[in-house]
Amino acid sequence: LRWTNALSQKIRQAEVRRRSGMIGPRESYVIAINGGAIGTANFGFGASNLPYVVEATLAVGPLRFNYDRQTMGFKGAAHDQRTMTQKGMSAVPTAVFFDRSNRGIAAVAGIGLSRVEATMLPLLVAHNPNADCPFPTGQLGDGSREWAACLKSEDKSASYWEITEVSKTETAR
Repeated sequence: LRWTNALSQKIRQAEVRRRSGMIGPRESYVIAINGGAIGTANFGFGASNLPYVVEATLAVGPLRFNYDRQTMGFKGAAHDQRTMTQKGMSAVPTAVFFDRSNRGIAAVAGIGLSRVEATMLPLLVAHNPNADCPFPTGQLGDGSREWAACLKSEDKSASYWEITEVSKTETAR
């Protein structure tokens, strides 16, 4: 909730800047969140084993493990989709990048450490698949890890996305 709250505040600030002309009508921007003060025990990763910036923007929920009811054999694991989370009686959106009104956000970059002693920032970055002007991957230094969503298929009722760590797949090539 603290990450989604910080993100909501940054989105509101960007809307004010867009209305004032500081951000042009066709310009995209990157939101940065310093999660170091939020908590350090998980280093910026949530219940999904993905970074909070991914959970807060790409509707990724916790891991769900599937078992065969007859044999109790393990069938696999997948992430639940979580488009909202609850804060008291209020629903807080976690599908920020799938809301077309947020297409001005190119990416969200966060850091989950309260103290960094390395020479490069270990940024965790979620890229907006619907951004008007996408932010190129690999531009934030060797210490960053980046995730992107790729549309796999659509039908009348839903879109199906695959979320991958871009920095690892590009390094493997």
